[in-house]
Amino acid sequence: MLEMPAPAADPFGAPSVADAGWLRPAPPRPRSARARAAAPARRLVSVGALGPFLTERLPIGEAAAAASLVAAGLLPAPLSLAEMARLFRAAGAPVPFDIARTAGAAIAVPRGARGLMTQIGSVAVRMVAYWGLASVRGVAERISALVGSTTSERVVGRVLAAMPRVRWLDGEERSWFSLDGDTGRFEVALRKIFAVAGAVPLDELRQALSRALPGAYEAPWRAFERCLVVTGGCNVDDGVVRRATPATAAAAQGALSPQEAALVDLIRGAGGVIDAALLRRRAPTTGVPKTTVNQLLRLSPLFVPIAAASFRLVGRPPGGPG
Repeated sequence: MLEMPAPAADPFGAPSVADAGWLRPAPPRPRSARARAAAPARRLVSVGALGPFLTERLPIGEAAAAASLVAAGLLPAPLSLAEMARLFRAAGAPVPFDIARTAGAAIAVPRGARGLMTQIGSVAVRMVAYWGLASVRGVAERISALVGSTTSERVVGRVLAAMPRVRWLDGEERSWFSLDGDTGRFEVALRKIFAVAGAVPLDELRQALSRALPGAYEAPWRAFERCLVVTGGCNVDDGVVRRATPATAAAAQGALSPQEAALVDLIRGAGGVIDAALLRRRAPTTGVPKTTVNQLLRLSPLFVPIAAASFRLVGRPPGGPG
């Protein structure tokens, strides 16, 4: 049994009043809310019980670890992972975990695995920023390529489950996920689409996004639709997608690049549908070269190819029917 340590002394070794009598003692600083909450934790804690409990649950996020220990009666109040580590060191016991920091969170991971676990989190964040959603398999394949050895989906899944910001998109299957507060290019593409459309059929939206974000098409329908709702701020009703909060005129205007805006105006001026060859001839008069036209028609989510090498704008215009 170990008495939990009090806060450390001033690390800068400031002189005391006894050392410098002319100094007036500073009034005590008010304790933070965290310090006040942790005060009851200065009771006797069994480090011997903490170790096996945590080891069986690694990897585990900081908040989840603290909540589990309190619920099990092994801690009287939540502690950070760093505070838990100090408990073990003060007792002369080995710390049974390393601390990995990824996606803005601290995670307790098995000893010696911090590098791999941090890399898994970093790759997951980058994939979501690029595609808006990602799969456990995709992360595992990318990590395996980076480290030169196989990293199992089971390991990746457990690390992702320990990351507080992970939002699972396919229920209990836990194969596809997004991240709270980090939608990246997915959000950029949605802003573009709903700057020119008031509503978009779900299948058309998926096809449109797939040109800019391949992951949007690879994801199962359930995961894709869930991502639209929980991270894209959309409503899906009878197979039609709308933004829960429509963009203001200023925001809609700012969502498009100047080149995209020019092509949108040309297509609208042609009655909503335009032949690709005609678009390539007219675009240079607005300052958009043919090479840029070809690139936008191939990659932008705004332009939908239809029969006879023609294009129309995605979805239904704002204020239009349906």
